[in-house]
Amino acid sequence: MSGKLLAGWSGADITPRLPAALLGQYEQRIARKVGSRLQAVVLAVGREGDTPVYWAACDLLFTPKSLKDAVVDALKSRLPDADAAYVILSATHIHTGPYMQRDAESSLIRYLCDDPTLTQPEENCAAAASAIADAIVRAHDAMVPSTFSRAASPIQTGYCRRVTYTDGSAAMYGRVDRDDFKCMEYHDGGLVNLLYVRNAAGKLTGVVANVPCTAQVVEHKDYITSDYWGYTRAMAEASLGDVWVLGVTGCAGDLSPRDQLTMLPGEPDMNSEDGARWLGERIAREILRYADAPMETLPEDAAFLNRYREVDLPRWNPTFAQYTAAKAAMAGYAEKYGTRPDRYPFKSGVPSFGYSEDEVIVRRFEDDVEYVKAPVHALRIGNVAFITNPFECFIEYADRIRAGMPGVQVFDVQLTDDAMGYLATRRAVRGGGYSAMIFNGQCGPDGGDVLVRESLELLKETEEVR
Repeated sequence: MSGKLLAGWSGADITPRLPAALLGQYEQRIARKVGSRLQAVVLAVGREGDTPVYWAACDLLFTPKSLKDAVVDALKSRLPDADAAYVILSATHIHTGPYMQRDAESSLIRYLCDDPTLTQPEENCAAAASAIADAIVRAHDAMVPSTFSRAASPIQTGYCRRVTYTDGSAAMYGRVDRDDFKCMEYHDGGLVNLLYVRNAAGKLTGVVANVPCTAQVVEHKDYITSDYWGYTRAMAEASLGDVWVLGVTGCAGDLSPRDQLTMLPGEPDMNSEDGARWLGERIAREILRYADAPMETLPEDAAFLNRYREVDLPRWNPTFAQYTAAKAAMAGYAEKYGTRPDRYPFKSGVPSFGYSEDEVIVRRFEDDVEYVKAPVHALRIGNVAFITNPFECFIEYADRIRAGMPGVQVFDVQLTDDAMGYLATRRAVRGGGYSAMIFNGQCGPDGGDVLVRESLELLKETEEVR
């Protein structure tokens, strides 16, 4: 153990130049105004004498590998030790932000806009990378001796959004008022994990809030907005002063901010700004509630350890029979809808999910790639542990990881350092439906099993810090 624990904070505005196409839905949306600006909040943390970890939480749908690579590249001459193992980029999963890359495996999230007056994905990525890198340097320069305290709030934020029926089928956002409704597929989101950071004088400088709920209350709007996190940060800053809130999303691939089972009269519309404000301020109130009443203040000599691994996960590949059927279906699409399949998601009448499933099946079978690499970080401060993954990860996998780390408060963080789609469970794949189809994610349940095992191995390597 080489020195004191240090922490520094900063932030960056990553709002794109307007007009800009919005990523997050399957219809084309063009933003010409800003409801709330997009932020990247950065925490630099480490022990004196060692290379710090730089964590940026970004108001984006996801943080693709191209963005992470650009940030690391921008830091090479300024913070030479800040390589992929020490830089972490997570997304709050807003659906009202810009494209960061042009290509994608599925045409549903591919950049297909022809209008040259819009900011292009390359410009958005370059601008965001530069701003985030600058913020990382500022956070590094602001590092001071700090103490950490932990808490957990039981408030409900994310709700299961996959509905199951008596025939065994499932549907995301399926109707629950059907005669054949059986139950929600899995449980709702769990605790909100909180980590408070104070300087040597005892002043609160920032909070890490790990919320098992994606920021998609206003996901269908046609303007730029940071969704509920903008309201959380504003209320926390108004009450606590110059305090940063680094919001990271817990595993929530099968969750959303909307409770489909209990819809009481008078509750806010969770598809509106009122709903975003209600949820954001609810989280902020919990941050305020535990600020002076944490479960534990970690000892000043609490050990700090960072582990990083690019894990080989089996890709979810189709069978030959699936490939044959998909090839035939693709020919049928071309005959029926024309020879511009790249335009199908914006073409009225095209069954976009079916087409995307078929195009991905064909591509994967012909690519013949057996494994994909998933970046995973394990970060430990005393009896607090962070574990990341690059998926919209179903919460069952986080449950399994937490269960393997008794006595440790585990902050599970999805959508980090890449965009590898949903990671569905076996139960979900049996039920089918969106989020549990081949085109939805690079890996299936077999990959999920490996991810759990490898994540626990990384976390076990940090056991010495307890």
